[in-house]
Amino acid sequence: MVALGFGKQVWDVPPSGLLEMPLPILVRTTFHYMALAWSKTAFGVTLLRLTEGWMRRVVWLIIISVNIVIGVSALLVWLQCSPIQLLWNPLLKGTCWPPNVILNSNFFSGGERFTRLPVYLGYPH
Repeated sequence: MVALGFGKQVWDVPPSGLLEMPLPILVRTTFHYMALAWSKTAFGVTLLRLTEGWMRRVVWLIIISVNIVIGVSALLVWLQCSPIQLLWNPLLKGTCWPPNVILNSNFFSGGERFTRLPVYLGYPH
């Protein structure tokens, strides 16, 4: 990635890097979402071992909602352009969603995770 120009200003990236860099970045983004979901799920599973009753059901609800919201966010990254190859090859003909669709999805996803925080922090130890 560094050899392609990753980490440089866009005007310092060689032209070949501009066409080769997007696909690895998209794959990295997908793995980032997976790691985010797994880390939240792992913490939830830890809480499952410490909870019972209604709090345990709340933790299950949070685990499920985390995986749904983050999974949809990861999927939207790949579905935003048609054909999908347009994501990494801007020379192709096709259409993409307006950038604010993904941005708003990410805002929702981050906000959803933030609103769960009081539940995690409010658990009586």
